[in-house]
Formats: sequence, C-alpha cells, structure tokens
Amino acid sequence: DNLLERVVACGVRSAVRLGHPARVQSDLHKYTMDNVVYNSEQAELCRDIKKEIDDALKKGSGKKKNEVQVSRSELNNLRKELRQRERRAVSEVLRHTQVVF
Repeated sequence: DNLLERVVACGVRSAVRLGHPARVQSDLHKYTMDNVVYNSEQAELCRDIKKEIDDALKKGSGKKKNEVQVSRSELNNLRKELRQRERRAVSEVLRHTQVVF
C-alpha cells in the first residue's frame, strides 16, 4: 500500500492493486482490481447478463418439461457468456493498466 501511494503521488494514471480488498487501506480502494473491474464497461454488460439470468430463472418456474429444457439451454448459454465477459473484463483492465501491484 505504501508503494501504491507513492506511485499514484508521482502521477501514474492507472494503477491496480491485486489482493484481498479488505486488506487495502480505505483511501486506496479505488485502485483494487475488484473496484476497477466493477467500474469497467465489460462489468456493466456482466450485470445485464446476470439480470437476464435472474429473469429467466423467475420465468422458468411452473413451466412444462419441454419448455424447461429450452430454458436450461438458454441459462447455460447465458452463464457461459457471463464467464467469458468476466474474464474479458479482467484481462482488459490488466491490459490497459500501467502499473499492477
């Protein structure tokens, strides 16, 4: 955390701190990987996909057997896309960051 404070004070535009967010000083939370990824554009898409998954789960209750199979495949596709987007969000943040701690 001390090194991150000094690097940011020197004027580095983008720095990311890896590690558990609870162990980071409160004034440096905006540099944690979780926070940076959460504020990225890819994370916004991930939140939309999670909402679609929740909606599909709510609609799935009370359906017939053949309709349930269709919704399962839809859910599996949405979950697969979610995992891909989450990975892409992390790799995009790391690719565009000047300094990673």
